[in-house]
Amino acid sequence: MRIRSRPTHRTNKRGVAALDENGREVSTIHIRKQGGPEMNDSHMTDESLLASYENVRQQVKLDHRTGGEFRFSGVGAKQYAEQLRIELDRRQLKYTPIDWDG
Repeated sequence: MRIRSRPTHRTNKRGVAALDENGREVSTIHIRKQGGPEMNDSHMTDESLLASYENVRQQVKLDHRTGGEFRFSGVGAKQYAEQLRIELDRRQLKYTPIDWDG
């Protein structure tokens, strides 16, 4: 299994941004004062969307193996993954669900 040494997400003034393999932002979850996160994913390709979800899934899997909750994936990972999952379902793309319980 290949473990990425570069971060896949970054927090900025707008919210939490997913990064591609070159460190460029590919999507952002905008955190609103009221309600939950709002994701701007209209410009993401199917491949980017699947890769972003898979990155979170692998980070959560690694967290479980190392015994630390959200050690690599971060506390915003669950909200971010949920927004990605909603978009994956909307596009009817196939993906492996994240096992949050390990």
